[in-house]
Amino acid sequence: MRDLVSQARPDVLAELGTDGLLRLRSTRRPHLGHLQVEPYIEGTRILLRPVAARISRLRVLLPARTRPIPVDLPDLPGGLRLTGIGTAPAELTLYGVTDYWRDRLATIPLSTLLGAVTSAVSTLTVPWLGES
Repeated sequence: MRDLVSQARPDVLAELGTDGLLRLRSTRRPHLGHLQVEPYIEGTRILLRPVAARISRLRVLLPARTRPIPVDLPDLPGGLRLTGIGTAPAELTLYGVTDYWRDRLATIPLSTLLGAVTSAVSTLTVPWLGES
């Protein structure tokens, strides 16, 4: 995320805090304060909606009509489309879907996996209720 924001806005530093909040700071004067933003997906872009500005100890809530900051994404592989974005403490999670995926999802062949499940089911014994 830091790289994408710095490519879109070279004078802005993005940081994700341990509290799960995404903050933008000026690279020229990072000590002055920050802009708290909420990320969301619109089409092929991430938009950062400004929520509040903090200058020194003063926190000012921003109006909902404040324009979001667009961050363009690079081309995603295999027809992957982003559907959502979320933040957690020190973590940014992207959600996506694809109509068709050509790459293998597992290193175990499906026939081996089905054989193991069939073997486990055939050897599984479940005692009937009331038996000792």
